[in-house]
Amino acid sequence: MKVYKEVPDPTTMVGVYSNDIPPIPISVTDTINVQISIDNNVGAQASKMSIGEMSLLGSELYSVIENLPVNQNTAEVIKENGEWYFGLQDKFWTIKGFTMYVPLNQMRKYVKEL
Repeated sequence: MKVYKEVPDPTTMVGVYSNDIPPIPISVTDTINVQISIDNNVGAQASKMSIGEMSLLGSELYSVIENLPVNQNTAEVIKENGEWYFGLQDKFWTIKGFTMYVPLNQMRKYVKEL
């Protein structure tokens, strides 16, 4: 995970990026759900705090793919709450990464350096 400030509104949000995702083929009927949580372990007590979540329908990806230039092997789907990155691998579109837009004030609760 990496945190980026190059987002639509850097005064109110940050982008949490990951490309640590297995290359799973995505079909038009699939739905991809991502949830980011931070685990806080204090002694024997563990607590999980949700940072954010987002979803993408396979049909949203394929609507972008239909409008790509011929022979382009990457696709990006931009939504209100983040960006999704895909690559063409052996005739299949696979997820390569995502950036989730998270409210800056929420991230500052857990990451003081922001």
